[in-house]
Amino acid sequence: MADDGGGGGGGVPPPTTFLSIDQAIERVGTGRFQRKLLLAAGLCFAADSMEVLLLSFLAVVVQSEWGLTSEQTSSITAAVFLGAMTGTLILGPLGDKFGRKPVFVLSAAIIAIFGLLTAVANSLAVLIIIRFMVGVGVGGLVVPFDTVAEFVPTNMRGYHLLYLGYYWALGTLLVPILAFITLGDNENGDEPSGQWRWFTVLCAIPCIASTILGIIWVPESPHWLVYQGRNDKALEVLKIAAKENGLNPDEVFPMGTMVKPDDQPEVHSVMALLEPEWRNLTLKLWGTWFGFAFLYYGTVILVTLVFAENGSIEGSEGMAQGSYDFDYAAILLAGSAEMVGQTFVILTVETWGRVHTQALSYLLGGFSVLGLALLEASGSKRGAMMFVAFLARMFMMGSSSTTWVATAEILPTKIRNTGHAAANAMARLGGAISPFVVSTSMSMTTIGIIMGVVSFFTCALSWSLPETQGKALGTAHTDSFNGGSIQNGTASIEPPTVELTDKTKEII
Repeated sequence: MADDGGGGGGGVPPPTTFLSIDQAIERVGTGRFQRKLLLAAGLCFAADSMEVLLLSFLAVVVQSEWGLTSEQTSSITAAVFLGAMTGTLILGPLGDKFGRKPVFVLSAAIIAIFGLLTAVANSLAVLIIIRFMVGVGVGGLVVPFDTVAEFVPTNMRGYHLLYLGYYWALGTLLVPILAFITLGDNENGDEPSGQWRWFTVLCAIPCIASTILGIIWVPESPHWLVYQGRNDKALEVLKIAAKENGLNPDEVFPMGTMVKPDDQPEVHSVMALLEPEWRNLTLKLWGTWFGFAFLYYGTVILVTLVFAENGSIEGSEGMAQGSYDFDYAAILLAGSAEMVGQTFVILTVETWGRVHTQALSYLLGGFSVLGLALLEASGSKRGAMMFVAFLARMFMMGSSSTTWVATAEILPTKIRNTGHAAANAMARLGGAISPFVVSTSMSMTTIGIIMGVVSFFTCALSWSLPETQGKALGTAHTDSFNGGSIQNGTASIEPPTVELTDKTKEII
C-alpha cells in the first residue's frame, strides 16, 4: 500500500494550520485555568477597593490620634488619588511595552509593600508619601483586568470580567469588618491605641496573596506575545491553558498549528490616542470614565453625608473632641448593595449588551442619587432614604463594572493597556474632584442636581460607544468605521483557517 504521507521516516509533514489568536482562545475554552486567573486578578481588585475604602476609617482615626486639621486629613486621601493617576499613566503603557505579567506582578507588589509600610508611618509627611505609592500600584489595576480579558473566549468574556467586580464588592465588605475587629469605637476620646496599624496590615493581605499567585499562576498574555511576533511562545502558553482546562493540547493544537501574528505598529504613547484614528473613541471613553468615577465616589460620599448623624464626625454633639464612632451596620449594608448591583449586570450584560446595560444603570443611578438628595433636603424618614441609597450604590456599581468590561473589549491589543490606563487616569481625576462637589458646603438639592446632570451626560456618552457583545477583542471600533460582514448583530472578522500543503510550500 502506498505511503499517504502521514507516517514518519521521511513522510510528508502535516499541513500548516494558521489560527487567529481569538480562534485559538476559543479552542482553549474556559475552566480551571481561567478560575485561577480570576482569583489572582480578583484579589488585586479586592485590594484596590480596600486600600481606597480604608481611607474613610484611617483618616478619621489618624486625625483623632495625631490631632490633624481637616485639610491635613484630606491630603492623605488626595495623595492616593494623585498616586493612582500617576501609576495608571506609567504602568498601563508599560503593560503594552513589556508585557502583562511583569506589570501585573509589579502593580500588586507595590500595593502590598506600601500597604504594609503604612503601619510604620510615624508622621503625616511619611504617611502621605507611603499612601501616594499605594496609589501608584492601584493605578496599575487595568493590567490584571486586561490580562483576564485576553484569556477568555468571546462568548464568556463579559461574565468572567464582571466576576472581578465581586472581588471589588467583597473588599468593600471586608474593610468595615476588619475595622470593627481592630478599631472598634472611641466615643470618649480615650488615649490612642495605634490599632489602625494592624488594620492597615490586614487590609494589605489580599494583595500579598495576589502578588504570589501572579508570579505562580499568571502566564504572559498570548495576545501580547502574538503582537510581539513571539508566536511559538504564545502557542506554548495556550497549550498549558488547554491542559489546565482538562483538554489534550496535542488534539486542540495538532502538529502544524500556528497562531496568526499581528503585524500592526506598536503604540505606547498616551498622545497617540488623540491621533485621528482613535481621537473620537478616546474622548468618549475619557468622558465616560470621568463620569463614572465622579458618580461612584460621589455617591459613596453622599450616602455618608446623608447618614452623618451615625458617622464619624469630630466634635459632634455628644462626642468628645478627638473621638470617633463608626456606623458599621450602615457601611456593611451599602457594601451589600454593590454585590446586588454586580449580580444585576451579570444577568443583563449578555442579554441587553454592554451599551444598554451601562447606559441604563448610569441613568437609574442618577435618578436614585437625585432622589436621595431631595429626600434628605425634605427631611424624609430614614427607611425611605436607606432604600434609595441602596439603589444608588447598586446602580453605580453596576454601571462602572460594565464600563470596565466594555473598555477592555473595545480597545485593540496594541493600545489596550495604554488606552485603558489613560481612561483610568480620567477616572481618578473624577474621583479626586467629587469630594469638593459632594460636601457639606453645598446644599443637598444642589448636590443632587449636579450628580443628576453628570449622570445624564455619562449615560449619553456610554450610549455612543461601540457595542462589543459577541465580538472579538478590539474589533468593535474597527467594525463601526470600516464595516464588515455582520451576522446576527456581530461582525465576522476572523480570517478563514488556511491550509498550506507541502506542494504549496514548494511552489512558494
